[in-house]
Amino acid sequence: MKESKALKSLVLDGIPLSPKYLRLLCDGFVNNISLENLSLPRCNIGDTGCDMLLNSLRDHSNLKSLDLCNCCLTNRSVGSLSLFLKTRNVNLSRNIWKDLNTDKSGRKNHGLHTLLLNKNNKLSDNGIRRLMHVLKDDFYLKILGLRYCGITKTGAETILDSLRMNNVLTTIDLRENDIPNDILRSIMKMLRRKNGETNDRNSMNRKSDRRFEKDHPTFREKKSNRMNTSRRLLTNDKKIMENTIESYHEINDFVDSKLNEQVNLENVENVGDDDDKMELNLQELQLRLANMKSCNEALGEEIKKKLITLEEETNRRNEAEQTCEKIKSLLERLKDKIIVCSRTRLEEDKDNQAFDSFRSVLRVLQGLSTAGKLPTIEMQENSNEE
Repeated sequence: MKESKALKSLVLDGIPLSPKYLRLLCDGFVNNISLENLSLPRCNIGDTGCDMLLNSLRDHSNLKSLDLCNCCLTNRSVGSLSLFLKTRNVNLSRNIWKDLNTDKSGRKNHGLHTLLLNKNNKLSDNGIRRLMHVLKDDFYLKILGLRYCGITKTGAETILDSLRMNNVLTTIDLRENDIPNDILRSIMKMLRRKNGETNDRNSMNRKSDRRFEKDHPTFREKKSNRMNTSRRLLTNDKKIMENTIESYHEINDFVDSKLNEQVNLENVENVGDDDDKMELNLQELQLRLANMKSCNEALGEEIKKKLITLEEETNRRNEAEQTCEKIKSLLERLKDKIIVCSRTRLEEDKDNQAFDSFRSVLRVLQGLSTAGKLPTIEMQENSNEE
């Protein structure tokens, strides 16, 4: 594939390409210049694979169509896509003088004409906004596929604004997106108007080419030769037509008779088929009604069970509240008793402290009496009295 000049289109549908195999494929794209159409739908290359692929295709000026539908692309891939389109436009603008010397068919084939990004629903409005910002200045892309890409009102408004600036983009696929009907109608109206303008331009170009050919000196000779050949062909055609008209009428009558017979048979078969369809529809309706009835009965039983459980829970809650009130009253009584007991204990502690101090005094006195000090004190008191 690196050296092949005959490869113009490559389609790999539904083949999951891991980075290892995608790198090999991208290496083959680097030196290949003849590739025009590349389609990789449902290959799950992701954002990294998209970046790798677009880097290898950046210098391919002959690439016209790129299909990356359902490849798990997100907002990150839009950055690599925008860079890819910008670099291609710059390279093509550098070679514009070379393109002017070529014929018109050569000029029309330059640039990427088709970009399909369908079923990449993670692109969202942010990715579409970045992509359409690049496409405002693009002169080559004509077909853009954005089906089921997660586009909402904001993304559709950016598409509408970019279409007002871009006169080349004529086809956009916006199916399966959450876009309001009024914005979608305005986008469709603008695309139809652009398609009409392109058709008018093509007709004008054809007329100018014809005028140029008429002024050419060899045009008269070619015209005379064409007239002579056309006269010969007309004479031969007249003879052939006369012979074929008769056979045509016979064949037409035969075909009409056969068609009438087939129509009658089909009408009879359609009547029987309609009756069978009506019977089948009635049976299906009866089955659906029976299923609905059984489902309603089951729902009624479940509702009854849930009501019973709710009543039981309310009774349990009432009983629990009553027990809580009883426990509360008991706790208050215990609190009062504890306060009374604490007070009595404090009083007892004070009495015990006084008793202990009195006991210590008695012990001191007993110690003094045993030492014999008390009688001497009494004798001194008697002498003082005398």
